[in-house]
Amino acid sequence: MNKLNKEKQTRIFAALAGQKWDGAGLDAHTQNGPLTLHVPDGYVSGIHVEAAGYSPFSCEARACNDAKGTWHREHHSVDLGSGSTVVRMATVNGPVEIESARARD
Repeated sequence: MNKLNKEKQTRIFAALAGQKWDGAGLDAHTQNGPLTLHVPDGYVSGIHVEAAGYSPFSCEARACNDAKGTWHREHHSVDLGSGSTVVRMATVNGPVEIESARARD
């Protein structure tokens, strides 16, 4: 599993490609920094994204239509895809944006 732990106000951006994760996985966390994830339509590998504290949370990717999640006052999480969870991303007090990946030219 590739791990990325960032302390204060580090932005995390991940643009997934293809239809599934190939490799050991991704585990990325930040505090007070934004978290942005681009997910291709039809992506099947499991993705877990969570935010704690007072984090604005936006899930606009097509994968969000079938997502499962929890929404509590100070904790939000969403699970995307249908396979085993191999991508884990989290922030505390940072905004979350999950969007559809754009096709590359």
